[in-house]
Amino acid sequence: MIVSIAVFWFYINQWYLLSKIKHVGIKVLATVFSICMIIGMSLSSNGNLQFITKSFPQFLIAAIVFVGYYNLFLVSITFLFHWIDLDKFQEFAAKISLERFVKYPSFIVSVVVIIVGWIPYIVFFLPGSVPWDGRRQISEGVGYTTMTNHHPWLVSEFMGLLMKIGQRISDNTGIFLIVFTFM
Repeated sequence: MIVSIAVFWFYINQWYLLSKIKHVGIKVLATVFSICMIIGMSLSSNGNLQFITKSFPQFLIAAIVFVGYYNLFLVSITFLFHWIDLDKFQEFAAKISLERFVKYPSFIVSVVVIIVGWIPYIVFFLPGSVPWDGRRQISEGVGYTTMTNHHPWLVSEFMGLLMKIGQRISDNTGIFLIVFTFM
């Protein structure tokens, strides 16, 4: 209840900002996020879309939840754009033009983008995350299980080699070497 009152008070006090920014992109983005939240809620709780489609009263409940999420995302995105200060952001975007990236070879730009994208994932899940199938491939490469046709032989051997090198320090180092190399 206290949180609802605080949000309502904040919303009323900041209405001038919300009313002056009427960008269509913000409304579209808030709509897309809200739709994704409703579908995600339904799939997470039921494993299907019954939260939305079970009956007409349930559809009305989903519509009310959608409106709540829409307003939440509309306010959040509006304040985010205001915080970024749209004019300064547009000046910055104009300075970083597409021509600068075209001068660099696309391979290097792709590698840098992939590495920058993977770094937070590796840091948060240090030494790295290996799915069940990858663990099976590592076991085949190291020699714990017999080699099958399920995985490419050369890649399995390469992963096994990296694991053996890393195991000289610890198993975690082996996993890190594999994840870092394939990054």
